[in-house]
Amino acid sequence: MQIKKIALGLMLWTLTMSSMSPMWTNAVAVDAEDHPLVSYSTYLGGSEMDSINSLLIDAFGNIIVIGATFSEDFPTLDGFQPEYGGGVRANMHDFGGDGFIAKFNQTGSLLWSSFLGGSDLEKINAAVLDAENNIIVCGDTSSLDFPITQDALENTKFSSEDAGFVAKIASNGSLTYASFLGGTGQDFLQSCDIDSDGNLYFTGMTASVDFPVTSDAAQAEISGETDAFLLKFSEDLKSIIYCSYLGGSSGELGGQLKIDQNEDVILSGLTFSTNFPLLGELDTKSTSTYRDIYISKFDGNNLTDLQFSTILATNNNEDPFGMTTDASNNIILTGRSFATNYPVHDPFQTTFGGEADGFLTKIDPFNAEFSFSSYFGGTEWDSFFDIEILPDNEIYMCGFGSGDFPLRNPFQRECQGSADIVLAKFSSEGELELSSFFGGSDYDHCTSIEIVGNNLYLAGFTQSNDFNVTSDAYQTTRNSDYEGFITIFDMWELNR
Repeated sequence: MQIKKIALGLMLWTLTMSSMSPMWTNAVAVDAEDHPLVSYSTYLGGSEMDSINSLLIDAFGNIIVIGATFSEDFPTLDGFQPEYGGGVRANMHDFGGDGFIAKFNQTGSLLWSSFLGGSDLEKINAAVLDAENNIIVCGDTSSLDFPITQDALENTKFSSEDAGFVAKIASNGSLTYASFLGGTGQDFLQSCDIDSDGNLYFTGMTASVDFPVTSDAAQAEISGETDAFLLKFSEDLKSIIYCSYLGGSSGELGGQLKIDQNEDVILSGLTFSTNFPLLGELDTKSTSTYRDIYISKFDGNNLTDLQFSTILATNNNEDPFGMTTDASNNIILTGRSFATNYPVHDPFQTTFGGEADGFLTKIDPFNAEFSFSSYFGGTEWDSFFDIEILPDNEIYMCGFGSGDFPLRNPFQRECQGSADIVLAKFSSEGELELSSFFGGSDYDHCTSIEIVGNNLYLAGFTQSNDFNVTSDAYQTTRNSDYEGFITIFDMWELNR
């Protein structure tokens, strides 16, 4: 099993696809340039490959983006690490030489920007904000000289392969804490969240038999070639409150972590195991022939207490990229499926379109049943990478699509390049209300979506020289093959 290759694929995919004209439109489209949807849009990057992996909005409306870059000339300003640490892209599976963190104000002016990395490869995979607007990031590093702080929980990289790391950056852009995290095998941290007490939670993948599990771990030993894990840190990141493996006898890749309204902890990811721990599972059975999605829920007051756990098993592979919960603590999952029998329930789209389809699945974990589940795609490659939910349980999601992707009330009716960003909106009952392309004449890929007030924020990377940037953009031109982007939509204009 090619664990590293598959694991990295959870974070970034670069696919070449042909373009077709879309076939399904349920309303007259308005071209984006004639519609005041976009209030701000900019490129962000240097002369090599750059990718924004996540976007956050702080309490003051500032925009924080994190990701990975190979650009020595990535734009930095007043950062704790102004120079590129190192790392050479040796193959298509290397997605970052250094991590980066950049903060913009509400109008798109850069406040500060910094590299984070040593002399080998790094990626920042996820980030979360605490109550003081500190930025906590996690990812993986190959660098022995990764910039850890003196008070690090782990000041040594024990693995000869990738190691996980955690770091905290103050709101003014100073590095206040950084530590390795892992054992003697390959480890990475893929997702994080924070509870109301400021405790921090992480998940990812480990191949380490000596991963720092706690004495009360529900699963004290690694079960397969790799396992997922659930890790709870104190607010200052200097002590581990709880840590446990999660997996069966073959292998797991931890993907997403979310704390719901009750402060219970939900994990999702991939499993290759026929004996993944299940409880109240939905009626889908693994054959271990393909990688299956798992969703597991733990009691936030007692993390050893598994409340619900299921797999979504099919006749091909799936990738769960985005996960959230609604006001009733239902679990909503999106990603992509290569299967012709992905579980559907009251679907918007009943059948597999072809190549790879996106999906949207809502699960009631209390009754162990689907609320709805649907394919979402055309005959070519389609994938969704992030999901956002509003207080009224309306669902927004972003990804990429091409060709005859199903559109509804689109503001851009045609895919302009090999693949364009897709922005979609669903009702709380799973009814499609909006679906549109957005992008330039090449490949555009959205990794992150946030909605705050009247603004909808998208971020990711693009290969388009004519990506829709505004005249007041921080960076108006694309400098490399893959360039990051940040785009802000006006929600009122989007939904009128």
